[in-house]
Amino acid sequence: MKERSIVLYDWHGMEQFGVKYLTGESCRYAMRALCDLNQAGRELMVDYFGLGAGPLARPWNSSVNEQPSVASILLHRDSLPQIAQFALFRAGALAVLMAQQRWEQHGLFESQLILDYTELIERQIAQDGKTDYTLVRNYGADTSAPHLGTRMLHAMSGRTV
Repeated sequence: MKERSIVLYDWHGMEQFGVKYLTGESCRYAMRALCDLNQAGRELMVDYFGLGAGPLARPWNSSVNEQPSVASILLHRDSLPQIAQFALFRAGALAVLMAQQRWEQHGLFESQLILDYTELIERQIAQDGKTDYTLVRNYGADTSAPHLGTRMLHAMSGRTV
C-alpha cells in the first residue's frame, strides 16, 4: 500500500531519502551541516541542485539508512525545508503541508488529505484570523507540459531548462 502521508520533523527524517545529518562542526562559519549521502541521497542532491553527473565529496561514514554512503555534502542549515519539500514532491506527494512556527512538513499523497487540510486551514483562519500551516501544491504532479524527470523541456529547442 502506498503511503497516505510522510511527516518530516527534522534532519533525521531525511535519512529515508538517503541524506544523513552528521555534524554542524564542519563549516568554518557554522552555517552548514555535513551530511552523508547514499545513492538515493546523491541522486536527490544532484537533481535538486541541477548538477548533472557532477562530482561530490567522498563520504565520511559508511552508511545512510542501511545503504552504503557514496558521497557527502555541506548543506546550509536553513535549506532543509526546501530540500525536504523537493524530496517529498519527487516521491510523489501531491502537496506538502508546512508548519510555520516549527520545522514540520507533511507530504500528502492523496487528494482527500489535501481537502481535509485545506478545510482545517480555513477553519483556523475563520476562528483565529491566522493559521499555523501553509499548503504547497505540487503543480508538477499533473502537468502535461514536456519534461524530463524534474526538469522542464524548452518548447522550441527541446533542451532541458
